[in-house]
Amino acid sequence: MLKLENISKYYTRNGTVALGLRKINLSFGIGEFVAIVGESGSGKSTLLNVLCGLDTYEEGELFINGEETSHYTVNDWEKYRRKYIGFVFQNFNIIESYTVLQNVEVALTLASYDESKRRERALSIIKRVGLESHVNTKASKLSGGQRQRIAIARALAKDCQIIAADEPTGNLDSKTSKEIIELLYEISQDKLVIIVTHNYEETKDYVTRKVTLHDNQVVEDQSINSKQKVDPIKTNEEIDQKVGLKDGFKLAFNHLLSTPMKSLIMFGVLLLMTLGSALIYGSMLNFKDENAQKNQNNYFNNSIEERIVVRKDDFSPFTEDELSQLNHISGVRDVVKGDTALDQTLDSMYTLSSYQMHVVRAKINPQTLVKKEDLTEGRLPTEENEIVINTNMIRDGIEVDAILNKTFDYTYKDHLYSFKVVGISENKKLGEVIYLDNDNLERISSDINDQYINFSYSTDQFKKMPFVPQIYVGESTLNENEIIVNSSFTYLYGMLENNDLTSFEDVIGKSVQIESSSLYETKEKSFTIKGIVDNEYEGEEAKIYLSKEAYHKLTKDDDTYQVSLIVSSNTIAKRVIGQLDSDTYKVFYPFGTLNKISYLLSILKIILYALYLVIFIGIIFFVTYFILRNIMQSKKNDYIILRSIGATQRLIKRMVFFELLILMTLTYVFTLLIVSINKFVEIKYVTKAIDKLFNYYRIVDYGYIYIIMIILVYLLTKRFNKKIYNNSVMTTFKGEVGE
Repeated sequence: MLKLENISKYYTRNGTVALGLRKINLSFGIGEFVAIVGESGSGKSTLLNVLCGLDTYEEGELFINGEETSHYTVNDWEKYRRKYIGFVFQNFNIIESYTVLQNVEVALTLASYDESKRRERALSIIKRVGLESHVNTKASKLSGGQRQRIAIARALAKDCQIIAADEPTGNLDSKTSKEIIELLYEISQDKLVIIVTHNYEETKDYVTRKVTLHDNQVVEDQSINSKQKVDPIKTNEEIDQKVGLKDGFKLAFNHLLSTPMKSLIMFGVLLLMTLGSALIYGSMLNFKDENAQKNQNNYFNNSIEERIVVRKDDFSPFTEDELSQLNHISGVRDVVKGDTALDQTLDSMYTLSSYQMHVVRAKINPQTLVKKEDLTEGRLPTEENEIVINTNMIRDGIEVDAILNKTFDYTYKDHLYSFKVVGISENKKLGEVIYLDNDNLERISSDINDQYINFSYSTDQFKKMPFVPQIYVGESTLNENEIIVNSSFTYLYGMLENNDLTSFEDVIGKSVQIESSSLYETKEKSFTIKGIVDNEYEGEEAKIYLSKEAYHKLTKDDDTYQVSLIVSSNTIAKRVIGQLDSDTYKVFYPFGTLNKISYLLSILKIILYALYLVIFIGIIFFVTYFILRNIMQSKKNDYIILRSIGATQRLIKRMVFFELLILMTLTYVFTLLIVSINKFVEIKYVTKAIDKLFNYYRIVDYGYIYIIMIILVYLLTKRFNKKIYNNSVMTTFKGEVGE
């Protein structure tokens, strides 16, 4: 039984208070067909809305089977409407974009009706209200009478005990009005039917009771036709079951399909949000990588995350067994013995034609870092002096064919190397880079080490000569124990020997000891002066000429004192470092070690960039929200209708979330598809833009960007749902109409 005790209702608008109901005392039971009548503004619809939990009351008490409701929350009223109420609105309040079948089925879904029986029950009810020939017709294409039948069918679908109708015939012709009243009368045999009507004459032959309102209070409560009542009001307990995630997803999916144009526009807006977020995230990765490369430690210029520098703790050379053990550590891809070369650069001038040249200064990385799938053009090296370069080595406007399979000269100080470019890698993160195999790395490393060797000279009489002659290498007429000197050297040598040389030729056959010192080793070799050459100019410095073989014995060290372990990532690098014996090896990880200034600058940059990210993602969020707001506003009425027939706040939130999530996922897949196609089909202007956007992405980063999008969708959902649940159903409806 429904019972109202001294119910009063007030409306507040623009600072004024208006009376809606005054001291209403009524009760209703099953089997009644009640007509509420009265002049316009008397409170008829307000009374019906309060009875159905669509509007609130401020004074008195509404009892449902003896239970007070003044303490009810929004969720309690939703549960009440879902279990007890089937509402038929004057303006129908059916979802125009749904078909007849969908409008009825949605009520069954909200009532948690058995999924396997929903379609059968929906079709049965549609037949009962005479719409079986319009099952798959959209509601927007039906007449007013047919729409009202849909509303009644929807109310019947839940098998609720209370059917409430607000002016159900107000917009219908007399013939259709009579059919609707007869249908409601038929329903009232085992239910409580309450209708608000402005035309009592068309209902007087059917209703069992007439309630008249005037000035917002009951002035008459009259029984018309005697009819047995059934008390109390009962309900199908299955209706109280919650709608699951699966049904929530289906409702969202069907809602999207029912409004294809709106869904397409939303797809476009969310696509822009996805691309914008991906761009910002990509720029963050770019910043992170460039920051890591620019931040210098005090020892190594090349601080790629794949490099671990290792030497022996006692400065002794590595044995072959030790190098093999390092190479077999899990996660190590290669052991680079030409480690010194990785911290240097090579200069080159690409002469492509008589008028087209460009100069590059290339960083050096091990060829192990390049895999076949990384190549955009060409192949991996198979022959000596073949190399791979990255795309940054090719300036804008230069065709790949002008570089690929061509040989170019590269220099390190006075050393010249010729390499043939056979492959081009897409890795743009490290600036201009060439990738060399281990043999070339060792060759360049040896030449670099020469720059750091110190020479000292002695004679039989002097342990250390007070002057330092220049060494010139390449005299092919000498064996490895002979040298040639110039006149300046002979003069200085004679002075060292107390001027006992009567002529320059007397120096021939004399002995000179040359000592070379590197970081790890000192070598000494004795040479005999074989000949003298004249100075090329007056005042020329002292010079010594020796053969390549002799120089090699003095300077070249075939032992390996320092290596770089090449791994796949920062994560694996940390794991490999943990496996190295700290008692045997000294380990340095350039990527993870900064000097103090670089460290402080890095922290400051990260803070500033985090602020930049928050600002720009916030801008993207609010721009997306304001664009979507109008679209969602046009769909808001559908959500309010669903709320009026029992959809919970949680379900509406899930629906909005799933709708946005489905569209966002489609935009995400669409973006990935474009990126994938871009790898095989070059599109002018688009290809470079996409490359720049996604160049820094790893597989895990695609997952991160999807998570970011889910968070943004969730925040959008929260904002949209506030618009639906700030007020009671009827207040929200009125606000919707007003807007």
